[in-house]
Amino acid sequence: MAQALTEYKWLFSPLLLVIVLLVDGRSFYQGWSINRQARVAVGLCLSPDQMVASSAETVDKAWFRAVVATCNGETAVAQTAMQEALATSPHYIDLVHALVPEDNTLASFAADHYPAEPQALFWLGDLLAGQGDADSAIVAYEQGLVGDRRNGLIWVRLGHLYEDKGDWQTAVHAYDNGCYYVDRGKNGCPAAGRLYLAHEQYQLAIQRYQTSLIQLPDWTPAKRGLVEALLALGRTEEALPYLRDLAASGDTDAQQKLDAFQTTP
Repeated sequence: MAQALTEYKWLFSPLLLVIVLLVDGRSFYQGWSINRQARVAVGLCLSPDQMVASSAETVDKAWFRAVVATCNGETAVAQTAMQEALATSPHYIDLVHALVPEDNTLASFAADHYPAEPQALFWLGDLLAGQGDADSAIVAYEQGLVGDRRNGLIWVRLGHLYEDKGDWQTAVHAYDNGCYYVDRGKNGCPAAGRLYLAHEQYQLAIQRYQTSLIQLPDWTPAKRGLVEALLALGRTEEALPYLRDLAASGDTDAQQKLDAFQTTP
């Protein structure tokens, strides 16, 4: 067991070193004291058996104390130190999030301390959504989007929450924004197209599916949705190339539609 823990710390410590460098990289050039604390913090993680009380006491910067406590499995101490770090600057939000992404206490602390900081609000929103508290997650996401409207991924997450609540119009508005700001999963456009298609707004559905295929040309769900919308408007000739592509990739429904068109007088 002890050997396993030692191996785990050796794997974990390079990540912590990177995090320390990312957080206080500029400080390394600003003062010998901070530089020394960084070396002590990383050294304690790399060589915990050699740690002595006098060395530990020299680590007086909150983030470094959080790193050391995390290395030693001292969860409560690490959490307190991370709160102190967060209280000094929003610069620590992303780093604390990366280190303890599931810590609801720290996410709430960050959001309460920085109510206009999008990353804190998105972090909290993700945790609330995962806990099934959709209403609170919606509030957190919407507050965060005030400061970071271009975050397509969050718009799509917001759309899912509204869709689950049965509010398709607010959901499709969120998906439209996810489409416009090109969420990383390319989900906003086809999600908006799906809702427009379901509510017989075919021209809007066509536009969203076409945009989806610009973002991701071989995205099969977008091709299928586009075919449905085009056929619903009687635009068969425009649908045929997509049907042929789908059929060639093994889509049986597309092949059946093609066969029906070919046998129809």
